[in-house]
Amino acid sequence: MHAIERQREKLLANDAALTELLQRHPELNAQQLRTLIRNARKEQAENKPPKAYREIFQILKQSRSRSSEEKEPEEQEDDE
Repeated sequence: MHAIERQREKLLANDAALTELLQRHPELNAQQLRTLIRNARKEQAENKPPKAYREIFQILKQSRSRSSEEKEPEEQEDDE
């Protein structure tokens, strides 16, 4: 969870972090993430409720769970 939070903070602080994330996870929707990052920055600046901020976390969490699910079958094959 802390790693996901750090990654989200990197995305909000640095535009290059999005490029790096998309290289590692090409299945992610780049346009959606750009919009959410822009909205999250605006929310923070205006002290609004962190709706987009939370949505970014959920997307990152789902992405991590998908990539770990993809790795598990490979690990199981190695055990056989």
